[in-house]
Order: sequence, then C-alpha cells, then structure tokens
Amino acid sequence: MHRVVSLCVLLVLVAKGEKLEEKKLRAISSTRRKVLSPDVDYSYNQLGDDLDGEDIGEKFASSMAISGDGNRLAIGAEAKQGKGGFYIFDWENDVWTLQSKQVLGGPNSMFGNSIAMSDDGNTLVVGSPNDFGGGGSIQIFAFDPASKDWISSAKFIGEGVDSAGTAVTISGDAKTVAYSLPSLNNFGGVKTLVMNGSWVESGTINSDAYTFFGGSLALTFDGQRLAVGERLRSQSTGGVKVYDYNSDQSEWIQNGQTLIGNIAGGRFGSDIDISGDGSRLVVAAMTANTQKGQIRVFDEDASLALGWSETFFVDGEAAHDRFGAGARISNDGSIIVIGAPESDDIGTNGGEVEVYQYDANASGNNKFKQVGIDIGGECSNDEFGSAVVVNGDGTRIVAASKKSAAEAGMVRAFEAVLKGTGTVVKNRCPTASPMPSHSPTISMAPSITPTESGANSKYVSIVSISCSLMLPIFMILF
Repeated sequence: MHRVVSLCVLLVLVAKGEKLEEKKLRAISSTRRKVLSPDVDYSYNQLGDDLDGEDIGEKFASSMAISGDGNRLAIGAEAKQGKGGFYIFDWENDVWTLQSKQVLGGPNSMFGNSIAMSDDGNTLVVGSPNDFGGGGSIQIFAFDPASKDWISSAKFIGEGVDSAGTAVTISGDAKTVAYSLPSLNNFGGVKTLVMNGSWVESGTINSDAYTFFGGSLALTFDGQRLAVGERLRSQSTGGVKVYDYNSDQSEWIQNGQTLIGNIAGGRFGSDIDISGDGSRLVVAAMTANTQKGQIRVFDEDASLALGWSETFFVDGEAAHDRFGAGARISNDGSIIVIGAPESDDIGTNGGEVEVYQYDANASGNNKFKQVGIDIGGECSNDEFGSAVVVNGDGTRIVAASKKSAAEAGMVRAFEAVLKGTGTVVKNRCPTASPMPSHSPTISMAPSITPTESGANSKYVSIVSISCSLMLPIFMILF
C-alpha cells in the first residue's frame, strides 16, 4: 500500500522573453477544480513551485492553514527573526504569490506556532504560546480587501505559564475562535470567543486533570461543536472530548463520552480534526506502536452511549514513522490527509503524506481507501508531513517539511487529478542554504500507463505518454 514516486526529468528550457511559450506551458499545467466523486480514482500532483523559508532556523511551516477554496495559504514561522511571523500566499495565474509577510511578537514569543483561517480566507488566528514569558497570547487578524493589509482586530493574553495559543482554531464562518491554555489553573483549559461586533469571550472549558488538555483543537463550520485533544490522559494513552455549545446556558456541554486511546503511550489526540458539520472526527495517536503512529476515524452515532462509532483505522508502516503527526479532514468529510514525517521510504526521516477517500460501500471500520500513492519528501531529514492541511472539498492538500534546509522550512501544495494522469514535477534536494524562490517549474500532464515486471517488482516501465510537448522522461522509481 505504501509506495513513493520519484521522477527524473530533462526539462525544455524556455528563454526569457518567449512569452508565447510561457503562456502555453502555464495553460498545460493548469488543472480545473473538481468535485471528487467517490466512484472515481484520483491521485495528487504538485501545484506550483515549492515554497521555502527565507532564513535558516526560522521554522517556516511551524503551522499552516488553508481557505475553503484552496486559493489562500497561511504559513507560520515561529522562530523568524527570533520573534515569529506568518506568510500569506495566494494562488494566482497558476503560481503561488506572496500576498503578505508579517514579523510580530516579542523575543522568543513563538508567534506563528499555531495558525487557523476561516473558510473565506479573510480571518486569521495566530498563537504565540511563549509570549509574555510563557503566559502566551493569540491575535486575530482581518483582511482588508481595499488596502490588501491584515489588520489586527483583537489580542488575548494568558497569565503565568498558561501557554495560551498552543493550539488555535476558527469556525468556517469566522464567528467563533477557540484557543488552548494547557497549564490554565495547573490542569489546562480552552477558551472560546465569538464575534459580536468585536471579539468577546464566550466560555471556558476546564480540564479535570493535567492531560495537556487542548493540545489539539477543531471547530465545526458553524462553531457550535468543538473537539479537544488531551494526549497525556491516562499516562499518555490519550483522549478526545467533543463539546456542543448550549446558547441558553452559555456554556459548552460534552457530547457523548470521552474517546480514549487503545494503546498505552500512543498519545491518542495528538492531532485532531472534525468535518464541517461535526459528524466525523479524525484522531491521531502519533506515538502508538513504538511510534509507528495510528489514525482512527469516528462517525457520530447517537444510538451509542459513547456517542461515536469507529469507521476507520490505519497504522503507520514502520517504527518511528510518527504517522499522524499531522492529520486533517476536508470540510465535507470525504478526504483525510495524514503526515508521517519520520518515514524512511525516501531517506532517513524524509517523511511522506498519505491521502484517503471515504468509501460508503465499504463495511465495518474500513470506510476509507488510499488515494494514489504516498507523496514523499525530497531529502533525508526533511520530515515532510510534519504539518498538513486540506481545503474544503479535498481537491487541494498542502504538506510541510519543517526541517528542510537547516530548519528554514519548505511547503508543497498538490491538487487532485484523475488517476492515470501525471504531472512532471521537479525533484531536487536543496542545499543547506535556504532559497526564497525557485525558477519556475514546468508542469505537464502526460497520460502514463505503467506495466509491472512481476507481482512484487519495484520498477515499472512507461509504455505510453501523451503530451503536447515532448519531454524525455528517464525513469519512474517505485
């Protein structure tokens, strides 16, 4: 099931000034958006060039968020210039364009350690868990279409060593925000905010023990349901609680019982996400089974006292893969994306990402099937898949390599295409010196039909390629 593809390509260089050819190439590389059908097989091909951090050690891609349509990316860089910052990229004219770059926060505040974006891409929440000497803070920004600036609309500050902003989440409709304070009152807690002309506090959920409560968070589209991870519950077995907001009582009420991990030390709840309507939950236990990692998916089931029934689980491939270090579900609940940053398939700790699609015809707890092949990192020790995001309908995914190029960091975006079509993408391991930009990647869409030599062969030969421009493709290595 787990395979990684590498493409070695000789590209046709286009001389500067050959505008007509550049337009042709962009037209070839453009992929129209689609609604993913459960009856059609898809794979994911790279969308645009790599996005690289600017400075060694800035930890570009400490966190990521994506708009519902997948055309806007927010990327945190928690160590930029010793303070932290974020970048905004927009997908325009078939390239990722830097829309904004902000360097904020106090010394070592870790501004950008966590980040969340509304569905329309116009509201941003950024966490700084080490701000104010460890009290932490979160800041909310609103995009001004006229000036193209991100305007700070609110800031909330923790106390003592609360570490406020360790995790943040925002509802798709941009009306509710939640943020964690893992050391609040010694046990930890989560605070929520609502937009009522301005951002005001709407509730606090307190933990009953120190469990790293709120280490992961996820709100539904309307902000009325909140999932909270507590990875250290029951001696790091881990747990997840789901809450519904009771507007009459102005408080959060737990829905069903606490979901508890099934593996001692697995840290169930290390990452979580929830579908837009709140009916489907994906939970990671990234240190389960000698740090292989594990993903479990639950659907709401009111007939059970637990309130949730398990519909899917998958384990990491090898010890120390940390499968589930990043885990996200599309707004419609049909696609889940999983990062395994310490997978060795490409090279030691090169990392990989897997995508799964819901299959309503499957039975039991096998309701998702893998889409395409594993997406591998570019270099050993990149830890590709350390963070992942997916847009609303699952047609675009983004994955990060936090440790790429001496922790400058790197991000790659991908788009769904019909299985059997491929995109020629650059495969390079960068030098240790970070590169703010690359020369344009020339992308094609050849139809590739591989044939295997033997049932367990690792190599395939290309027997047909249709492409409007001729490119020598030397090898596809599985």
